[in-house]
Order: sequence, then structure tokens, then C-alpha cells
Amino acid sequence: MTFQDGSSFPLTNEPVWFLAATSYQNFVIANDVVVAQQYWEPGMDPEISQRDEHAQQILQNVFPNRTIVGINSIDQNLQGGGLHCITQQEPVDLP
Repeated sequence: MTFQDGSSFPLTNEPVWFLAATSYQNFVIANDVVVAQQYWEPGMDPEISQRDEHAQQILQNVFPNRTIVGINSIDQNLQGGGLHCITQQEPVDLP
């Protein structure tokens, strides 16, 4: 299978891992910042770092008055959620 961007779905007998919520769309808007997911780590393909930077540039254009803060969210995604997902259910403080 070939995707529109030219990449192919890996055909292998080995397990293929896809992280849940791995998306640059899964960000959090706060008072003065936008917290955005990043994925590049040392040793990874430099193209991933370029994608991180491109996503941050887009967010900066959309939110010119906020600071864009990128954090590595791979561990978060391995647990099944992204930044936006984990900020949704905050418990109420009861007296």
C-alpha cells in the first residue's frame, strides 16, 4: 500500500507499532502558550526534527501572541493519549 505522500505501509512479519494520538494536531492552548507535541530524539531520522519544526512554525503563525512550547510526547503516546487528551478530565477539588 502506498500513501499519498509516497510512503509505504511496512509489510513485514514483525509487529509494527503505531502510537496512539501521534499527531501535531494534539496540542493544548493555555493563557500565554501553546504546548505542542514533538517526536524527534537523538538518533532518529532528521526528517522527524524537520516535521517538528514545521509544525511549530504553523502553530506560531496561527497563534502569533503565544509562545509555542514543544515537548517530547512519545512516552505519553505509548500510554494511549496525547497532550490534549490528558488535560480533559481534571478532578474537582472537594472540600
